[in-house]
Amino acid sequence: MSNFEEIEEVEETEEAIDKAVTHIRLDATQKSTLNWEDSILEAKQAVGQNARILWELDFGLFDRLLHPLPHLQQFKAFCLAIDHFRETVWSRFAEFSVGACLYHGPLDCIESITATHNERFPDWLSTYMETAQPESLDLLASAYNENSFLARLFCRDIALDYIKQLAGQLPYGAKPMIHPVLTKPLSPVEKAIFFNEEFYRPLELGQREGEEELEGLEIENEEAGAVEGALAICLPSTTHYCPKSIDLLNAACDELTGQGKSFRFIAEEALILRLGGLDELIVVPHTVSHQGKRKLQGFCAAGGRVITLGDKAIGLAQEFPFITWRS
Repeated sequence: MSNFEEIEEVEETEEAIDKAVTHIRLDATQKSTLNWEDSILEAKQAVGQNARILWELDFGLFDRLLHPLPHLQQFKAFCLAIDHFRETVWSRFAEFSVGACLYHGPLDCIESITATHNERFPDWLSTYMETAQPESLDLLASAYNENSFLARLFCRDIALDYIKQLAGQLPYGAKPMIHPVLTKPLSPVEKAIFFNEEFYRPLELGQREGEEELEGLEIENEEAGAVEGALAICLPSTTHYCPKSIDLLNAACDELTGQGKSFRFIAEEALILRLGGLDELIVVPHTVSHQGKRKLQGFCAAGGRVITLGDKAIGLAQEFPFITWRS
C-alpha cells in the first residue's frame, strides 16, 4: 500500500469516527434518582473518541408509567427530570450532542392509550375526517377496532401529543427526536401516511441501525430507468382522509410497482416544498383540499401533469384519469 493510499484510509477512518453517534440512556422515570454519573462518564469517553452523543431520555413511555397519561403530577415529574438534564448534562455536552430522543418504541398500538382514551376516538375522528358525512363518522366511530388503520393513527396522535409537550420543555438547541417502530406491517401507502413528517414536527424521525426502514417514502426501481422523483403519489391532507382513498392509492401503488416504475410519496401539506423535479402527480380528487387545488393549479401551470384516481375530476388544465394514463 502506498503512502498516499494510507493517508486516504486514515482520512476515511477519521471521517467515520467524526460521524459516529453514541446513544446514551438517561433514566428519567418516576422511580429514578436522576443520578446520571455513569452516563456522564460514558459521554466523556465518547467525546474523547470524537463521537457525537444522542441522549435517550427514558421516561418509561408508555408501558412503564405509574399513572394514566393525563396525570398532572406525573408530567411535572418528567419536566423536573428535563430540568435536571438541562443543568447537569446539556450545559456540559451541548456542543458534542446531536439531540435528545424522547421515545423509542411503538406508536401504532399502545395498550395504555387504547385502554384509557377510546372515548376520545369519535372527537379525533371528526377532526381528522372533517369533510366526511356525519353518518360515515358515526359508523366508523361505532365500529372502533384497535387493529384498524384509523385506530393506529389515533394511537399515534395521542402519543405524539404527549411527547411534543415534553419536547417543549427541552433546553434551547436540543433537537427533539423520536425512534418509532411498528408492531404490525402496513402497506406502503399506510406507512407513508403514518410516518408523514408533517404530523411529527417539531420531532425529528430517526431509527437505529438494523431496524426496518421507517418512512418508505420512495419506491425505486433501478431497471425502470425513470428520472428520480419524476412521478409521485399525493397523500391526502390531514382533514380530507377517508378509507376509500387508501384503497385507491394502494391499488395504484401496487400497479406502479408491478410495472417497475419509481415513485415517491408527497403529503399535500408539503406539495410546494417537494414539487421540484416532479413531472407527474397522482391524486385522489375527493381528498384534495381547497388549498391543495390551488397548489395543483400552480403545478399544472409550470408544466406538470395531474393523474386522478376514481371517477371524479378536479378540473385542472393538465388532468388525466389514471385508467387512461397507465395504458
